[in-house]
Amino acid sequence: MADGAKTRDSTWAVFVLAAGYLVFLFLWRILLPAAEWPRPPMHYLAMGLDVLLVAVVFVLRFRMSGQLAENPARATFATVLFWCALGAGIGSLLIRFTGEAAWRTGHLS
Repeated sequence: MADGAKTRDSTWAVFVLAAGYLVFLFLWRILLPAAEWPRPPMHYLAMGLDVLLVAVVFVLRFRMSGQLAENPARATFATVLFWCALGAGIGSLLIRFTGEAAWRTGHLS
């Protein structure tokens, strides 16, 4: 396997993992109630991780745009996954503005 193919596959894998993790976190925060409040700096770290993952998904999606033109099925999947991850990342951040408990825990209820 050539170095370009390895880079292409690793970029795709990181994109799918980051996007999948964002969607999983969003569903986790929507469906499950929070158990206990974390220590004060931890909610800032969690918000930073959310913003970082959204940025990673955004950058990798546009970095792969040339590669996705070769494979239409993968391009369709990447587009759907990108928009789901973007919505999940923004939704995870918006949940925090619904109340004091949500600000601290990141969970809706």
